[in-house]
Amino acid sequence: MLGTNPISIAFPGKEEPPIVIDMATCSAAYGKVEIAIRKGEPVPAGWVIDKDGNPSTDPLDMVAGGAILPLGSERERGGHKGYCLAVMVDVLCCVLSGANWGPFAPPFALRQEIPKRAVGKGIGHFLGAMRIDAFIDPDEFKRQIDDYIRTFRTTRPAPGTDGPLLPGDPEREQEAIRATQGAPVVAPVVKDLQEIAKATGIPLG
Repeated sequence: MLGTNPISIAFPGKEEPPIVIDMATCSAAYGKVEIAIRKGEPVPAGWVIDKDGNPSTDPLDMVAGGAILPLGSERERGGHKGYCLAVMVDVLCCVLSGANWGPFAPPFALRQEIPKRAVGKGIGHFLGAMRIDAFIDPDEFKRQIDDYIRTFRTTRPAPGTDGPLLPGDPEREQEAIRATQGAPVVAPVVKDLQEIAKATGIPLG
């Protein structure tokens, strides 16, 4: 009934990199399920259900009429909170902008069927920005964000870990790796890219 309905928000620091929160409100991004399909691998328990609502680790069950569960998976694990977040995103992005909401939003995956009913126009987005100086001096805000980041970074790490991460840290680390080593691509994706390149006449390389 709902899409992956992601939330993204960023808080700028002064000397430290910004805190960047970017996440789907479902248990896993659709792209991760898609990659599992292309690799022929199962997905973790709690990610998807089949068309009858039964838990599954087969990503093809999700495509064949099943669904990705909300963030938190089942209710006992907090899935109702992910569901509420997804509804919040749906209303802000779609109802507020006059776009198609819930099950009526056009899918971005080509293999999925276009809904027969429309309740609005296209796919909606919600973009918002707050003026920091309407609340606090911008420099003071950024200094506090720097302090926030440094305080969390010096928190005692959980056993077996290298310490706390701030939202955006894993992506910055991967960006640095990808910039020098390139991005890994699974064979089925390479095949798709080759077919697109051939069909469009755009060289792949």
